[in-house]
Amino acid sequence: MMLSDPDSGQDDSLGVRVLWKESVLVVLVLIAQVLKVPYVAAGTMAVLIAWACRGARSAVQATTVSVILTLANPALIGDQSLVPLLKWLLLFVSLARILLERRPRPGTSSRWFGCFAAFALVAFCLAVEVSGDRSLSLQKLASFAVGVLVALIGVTDRGDPPRYWLNWFTTVYLVVLLLSAPLIFLPAGRNLNGTGFQGIFSHPQTYGVYAVPITVYLTVTFLVKVRGSSRFLLAVLPWAWYSIFASGCRTALLAVGLSAAATAGSMVLLPRTSRSLNRGRPVILTVCFVGLVALAVFSTSANELMGAFGEFITKGGRVGTIGSSRQSQIDALLASIEQNLITGVGFGLSPAALEQVTERDELTGLAVSAPSEQGFLPLAVLNQLGILGAVPLLLFFATLAFPVAKYGTPAVVGLFWTALFINFGEMIFFSNGGLGMYMWLLFACCYGQSRTEQRLMERCG
Repeated sequence: MMLSDPDSGQDDSLGVRVLWKESVLVVLVLIAQVLKVPYVAAGTMAVLIAWACRGARSAVQATTVSVILTLANPALIGDQSLVPLLKWLLLFVSLARILLERRPRPGTSSRWFGCFAAFALVAFCLAVEVSGDRSLSLQKLASFAVGVLVALIGVTDRGDPPRYWLNWFTTVYLVVLLLSAPLIFLPAGRNLNGTGFQGIFSHPQTYGVYAVPITVYLTVTFLVKVRGSSRFLLAVLPWAWYSIFASGCRTALLAVGLSAAATAGSMVLLPRTSRSLNRGRPVILTVCFVGLVALAVFSTSANELMGAFGEFITKGGRVGTIGSSRQSQIDALLASIEQNLITGVGFGLSPAALEQVTERDELTGLAVSAPSEQGFLPLAVLNQLGILGAVPLLLFFATLAFPVAKYGTPAVVGLFWTALFINFGEMIFFSNGGLGMYMWLLFACCYGQSRTEQRLMERCG
């Protein structure tokens, strides 16, 4: 594994560096929760808020760690009182700190900010005019907007070295894998249902959704541009893929398949000779080697592998094939869209025929949790925003996706599409109180890296 100063700004052809100081702090923060001392989680959130006040970089780091803390395994942690409220306070404090320290690079934010402002305005008008719960829609819209701004401004408008945030998210991901590994042998690792591996998270689905984007990033990095870290990645990736498989998270499998197709399409339809494909060992030889190993394993254990795969697809016989567990959600979404095609039902709300469950904070009365199970992104957007809101949202997201698809390295493109296609099985796109925040941080990381690649290409002529 390549080690150097993460602030050096040097090009990292490897794309994998562990930030050791930061990793120790993250480990200490997460292990502290196991003490199960009263209000330890609330105290940790207060520490993260203070950490966020140190600077814009610290604000993004604190927000990243807060996602894990909010979704921690209940078998491992203590009292979570005040955490739902403090996570929103952290988000708003982070945005304020980032804006105070903002140092925009020329042309970085102008490409997406106008489209995002247009979307936010349309969503606001729809929430005021048509939402069945106006205050909840406006609160969810505000938190979504703050989360997006924290991610995109905090990650892309700072003067950090180009690869710093990729290294940061990889470091936190490795901490999660490390802390989750011992739980594969303990009941706490399958605390929810006794079968799906959930690691340090509250749900197997959460573990799979969290782990798969960076796992794809490291896998593509290994295949196309590994130079000196073969042994390190070979040690990490088997456990990463096995743990995702053990989680039973079929959304992760779906995201990987769709991402592979989208990444290949990006390489073919938007070719660029300067993409980092030729550094390190030849790609064809690497792919052939991996293919031969996979073929050898399959030929010697075909029956066992097919049986395990069948168990994964049907979740041990508890549900049907991919998509069957979401059928009732899709039916409800289609019925709601048919009734509210133009304007939707309101930002963040459940389909029209379903009751909206809301959990409010006892002190402030604010909604701290109002989940709406909508597993398929396109239908969820139409349900909440209708055609009027879906169009500006699509334009805004296109301003992020196009530079990544055209200028991103293969590993970054794979990371971006995987994070997006997670929403085709687990709709977290608007959920900035949980995994949605992590997803937007990854989007911002990919966008910033791709814009850096674009500027380098334009500078070189």
